[in-house]
Amino acid sequence: MTDAYAALFKAMEPVPFEWADARAYATLPFKRHRFDHLIAAQALARGLTLVTNNEADFAGIPGLHVDNWARP
Repeated sequence: MTDAYAALFKAMEPVPFEWADARAYATLPFKRHRFDHLIAAQALARGLTLVTNNEADFAGIPGLHVDNWARP
């Protein structure tokens, strides 16, 4: 692991998947099952902004706030 990744993971702890996340996941409207939607459900259940460079996979999820830090 590089120093940059080590610093990132030290600053931000992983978030466990909990019942509230599972309930939010069950309400998501989508055409195909993707692991990205598990991440989206966690953000929705916790009222968080999801940071990604892959905005297309999260488009169409009502109420989800997405931010792309890679965009200029």
